Amino acid sequence: MPNKSISAALTAAQKTTMKTAVTANMAILQPFGVNLTDKERQKLRKVGTKRVGYVQLGLKAVQEIPGIIPPSFDKTEYGKDVTLFADTDELIIHHNSYFETLNDTHLAVGAEAMQQTDQVYDLVKNAAQRGNVAATELMKEFAKYFAGQGKKKKSGNP
Repeated sequence: MPNKSISAALTAAQKTTMKTAVTANMAILQPFGVNLTDKERQKLRKVGTKRVGYVQLGLKAVQEIPGIIPPSFDKTEYGKDVTLFADTDELIIHHNSYFETLNDTHLAVGAEAMQQTDQVYDLVKNAAQRGNVAATELMKEFAKYFAGQGKKKKSGNP
């Protein structure tokens, strides 16, 4: 956990800019992008980092000795696939740092908010115990978040 707490806010304009950029990127992907199920992902043969060179070498072979490739093999489509793979790989690397920062910031500020809410909860609870009516009403709402927690009563004989 970072030592310093996060003290920031996004303006509506900043959020709109970020959402617009994502929407624009999705629009570019829309004509050809796919959304796979977990099962579909598991079945696919993947190009791991150790296999990128293998794929690139295959394209080099097609380009340098096209005579060994049968006419039924679509060399143009293969070249497009290899290029699109490389392009999307580059974009994933570029976007991963953005998404990691966004996710880590979300996680860290959420943890800060939870810690602070725990303090507020304790203050409201103490105020309710001292008879503060507004705090008592708020405790009824807070209680919803703790339903089912705590010690369970044992059934049967002690």
